[in-house]
Amino acid sequence: MPPNLETIDEESDVEGEYLETDLNPESEPFVPSREASAAAVQVKPDTPVDLVVPTPDESSTVQEPVVLPWSTEGLIAAQKADPDVGLIYQLVESGTEKTTWNDMVQYSKEAKTLWTFWPRLEVREGLLQRKFTNIEQYTEVWLTVLPKSHRLEFVT
Repeated sequence: MPPNLETIDEESDVEGEYLETDLNPESEPFVPSREASAAAVQVKPDTPVDLVVPTPDESSTVQEPVVLPWSTEGLIAAQKADPDVGLIYQLVESGTEKTTWNDMVQYSKEAKTLWTFWPRLEVREGLLQRKFTNIEQYTEVWLTVLPKSHRLEFVT
């Protein structure tokens, strides 16, 4: 039994009051309760009882892992869900040639700005990234394009 926990009998007197216990076989240890529970109510043999039978879908469901917003999977999902970043993501990922300005004119300023970086955009390990070349140090760095949902938190 874990420390600081006591088993309370139904006849125990705690602070001068009589406590009823919920006798739930799945809970351990038993926790005192002042309310009547369904387990404490007697049912006549001829009383119909509604049984809750789990459907095959309920009992066989597997919980999906939680995707954290700043994990690679979370960023990929956010990029695809963002209307502007997602548009460019799809175009770059499909491997098509750079679309014409006439095709881009209908989209937002942000989508057009990303479109101007076309030669430096690439989907790497599932993330839309932009290549930054530092001429002074002769280095290249791949920067992840952040969706709107992550920008405020990133800046602060």
